[in-house]
Amino acid sequence: MLDTHTPKAKPLSTYQALPDPPLTDIKQKRDANHIAMTQLTHPPNDDIQVLVNESPRYDWHLPTTPMDSVRPDTPQYQMSHNFHYAPEKHYKLEASITPIGYQSSGGPAKDLNDIDEDHERTGGNVVAPFLISTPQKVNRGQRQPFMKKLLSHQMPLNLGTSHSALIGANVSRLDENERVSVLHRHKEARSQFEQTTILEIYENRAGVSPNRWFGYVLLAMVIASGAAFVPLGVSLDVSNPMLKVSWRVSTMLPFISLLGLWQAFSTPNFDPKKALLNPKTLQNLIIAAMAISLQQYCAIFAGKYTLMSHSVIMVNLSGPVIVGWRLLKRQAVHTLEISGCGIAVFGSIISIMDHTSEKVNTEDQNILLGDSVALIGSFLCALWMLKNEELVQHLPPLYAMTFISLFSNIILIILGISFYGDVFTLDANPKTGVFGYLGGGPQLGVYVILVYGLFTGACNMGAYSMSCKYFSPLVIGTAVLFEPIGSQIIGCLLGLDRIPGFLTWLGTALTLGGLYFVGRGGQRLARTTHHI
Repeated sequence: MLDTHTPKAKPLSTYQALPDPPLTDIKQKRDANHIAMTQLTHPPNDDIQVLVNESPRYDWHLPTTPMDSVRPDTPQYQMSHNFHYAPEKHYKLEASITPIGYQSSGGPAKDLNDIDEDHERTGGNVVAPFLISTPQKVNRGQRQPFMKKLLSHQMPLNLGTSHSALIGANVSRLDENERVSVLHRHKEARSQFEQTTILEIYENRAGVSPNRWFGYVLLAMVIASGAAFVPLGVSLDVSNPMLKVSWRVSTMLPFISLLGLWQAFSTPNFDPKKALLNPKTLQNLIIAAMAISLQQYCAIFAGKYTLMSHSVIMVNLSGPVIVGWRLLKRQAVHTLEISGCGIAVFGSIISIMDHTSEKVNTEDQNILLGDSVALIGSFLCALWMLKNEELVQHLPPLYAMTFISLFSNIILIILGISFYGDVFTLDANPKTGVFGYLGGGPQLGVYVILVYGLFTGACNMGAYSMSCKYFSPLVIGTAVLFEPIGSQIIGCLLGLDRIPGFLTWLGTALTLGGLYFVGRGGQRLARTTHHI
């Protein structure tokens, strides 16, 4: 662990001098799959001045070192950062240090051309993971008071890189074994940080109290739009389920593209073009697009033959699928995750056994077929989530979703023409055409574009992404468990299903409870296995 026995903190507005890394001795170490990390080796007795600017992404910063305190002819480095919160553990500061020139005695700073050419070969941008360790465990109820103390520098801090340099008035060094351990854990832990409250700093930073009511509105939109997707899709007067999914994806694409481009260009230090040139990223985008396309197809197909609640629950059993996959790979699994999987599966079986539940159109009713297809969709959903987890480490979430939607549209058209032939055509036929919603009259067009595409598609994904600013993933994940209930209510109101029997409600409650335990177990596992 990081050494927490530090003296009383001094104001960080006056930084202690740091060892100056020789510009010829900066070694970049790139992680094969995730991020670039840099080890900085330092000779003794040299000074470096670090300027810390406000982060445009998180609007949180350490005090800027006064320019008049910069020693003449000292190399200056500007540090930008992303600040992440690890539940009940430590805080992590991921910093990017960029040389900005020399402060000459009696004159302005020299530009980058005067900096050692060996350092210029690094691209003028050195990435190093920094850690902030707290002197005590920070519980949920203590977050905001702790952050206020942290930002006002009223408590000791340990700021350190993964190698040997440490920044701050109160510093402690990691021994070699701890540094190696941090490096080994960094790749896996970063993924967990981004899943667990990546934007929670908005809630906790000093002097800022986000509008929780707007957060509740976003959360309600996530639940309502997610619950409406399957019943609204099934209610469309089109026989081909793949065509229904194609309509949804094609109509949401313009809206999600606007959100994605806005997020991409508002994200600091992100190059939208360069990010897409990575072959691994393109591969993950295509696989994710294939998985999410077929998962939606399974949901709509299942909704025709089984109850809405069955379809939505079964197709979203991705959590137990991922837990099972981790068990097969002999990875760490929390007891709550295993128990939750058992409860969820048991609840699903009880729901299937409810022979009193019926669809209004009993000719199409086949509960076992619908539930089986929806269950296949849960495996596809798990694949999409795993690939999306990799993508969001390199791309803003909505920007990644823009290209997933684009590739999904292409994949659906190819599969539709290949497997459905005459009932999937490249025209505006309202019964078979890819653009049929434009040829079926203004009422159908407005309904498909604004309700099916914008509301159940773009609004659902946009609200989900923005709600992470106000709530932790555990809160959001628990809230979306109400989607099957909402979906069943909408299905009954649209005349697609009859009111389910007791076993369906009992099985639904058990399944939702099991899924909650799966999510809760995952959170606890993250807290015990990622000691950052």
